[in-house]
Amino acid sequence: MNRPSVEDTLAPTTSKWTRSPQPELQNNGNHPLEPSKVPDVPAIAKASEQVLDAVGVGIGPFNLSLAALLAPITHFKTRFFDQRQEFQWHQGLLLPGTTIQNNFLKDLVSLADPTSRYSYLSFLFSQRRLYRFINAGLPKIPRKEYNRYLQWVCNDLSNLNFDSAVESIDFDS
Repeated sequence: MNRPSVEDTLAPTTSKWTRSPQPELQNNGNHPLEPSKVPDVPAIAKASEQVLDAVGVGIGPFNLSLAALLAPITHFKTRFFDQRQEFQWHQGLLLPGTTIQNNFLKDLVSLADPTSRYSYLSFLFSQRRLYRFINAGLPKIPRKEYNRYLQWVCNDLSNLNFDSAVESIDFDS
């Protein structure tokens, strides 16, 4: 009896990730330097139109983790930018049969916030694959699967802006 590969065991039925464009934030006559008057809307904002508490340049696992952990804190305004059009983790290294080196519990958020909706287990549950994963008893997950998880998190976060080059950042204390 042939055992299915790790990729076959965890493969989703369909998974095409795209990020729909978001409308540009309008200033609505508010002064751009008054955070209390900046509308709380998940939209792409020009730096001159919105004061932020934290900005991340480049969206890789670290900034993605930070974005996911900060997303529930509504009074802390964040925005993360990447010049790439979409998220790809280690593109070109997602070879068949390769796994990540860490345990799946060392995902973006679980060790800092085990109740986060952005955990790997939440991803599996949302894809209706949690029981399949648990029953497979896999110690490590495939790199392609981890990339799908990271893309799923990207798709859900409103504080990420892809296809956005950063020209400058001003800091006012």
